[in-house]
Amino acid sequence: MSESFIKKSKLAKKYFPECSRDYARRKLTRWIHDCPELYKALCQTDYNPAKHDFAPTQVALIYHYLGEP
Repeated sequence: MSESFIKKSKLAKKYFPECSRDYARRKLTRWIHDCPELYKALCQTDYNPAKHDFAPTQVALIYHYLGEP
């Protein structure tokens, strides 16, 4: 994992390559909200659903709870 921020849509496309960028981002957001442990952990890292990027620590949490794409 790199030490830079990653666009939510770019990460979402890794999980859902068959979907459009916007739909993939919405699906990933839904997965995050459907995993209470992940959502709680992300909120402790200043997760903001309105932001367009994930911090490296947030990506690591997503990989931990959802698995790597």
